[in-house]
Amino acid sequence: MDRETYSLNSREREILLLVSQEKANKEIADTLNISRRMVEYYIASITHKFNVSTRVGAVVRAIYHKEIDMEEILTDR
Repeated sequence: MDRETYSLNSREREILLLVSQEKANKEIADTLNISRRMVEYYIASITHKFNVSTRVGAVVRAIYHKEIDMEEILTDR
């Protein structure tokens, strides 16, 4: 697997960080003051960009490709 660059926008990155902290879609929506439907849209966009089918797969790829790092995951809880 190449270390490609994925261009997540700031909202996608923010949502992926919350996903990595085991937040449910409702929690993410409440935290960001957006609808659950928008959270689902962003997660679908993220999984598509990373060519994965699950939230966990997206987090793993994001860490591997340095889109988010473990420190961020652990300190933002």
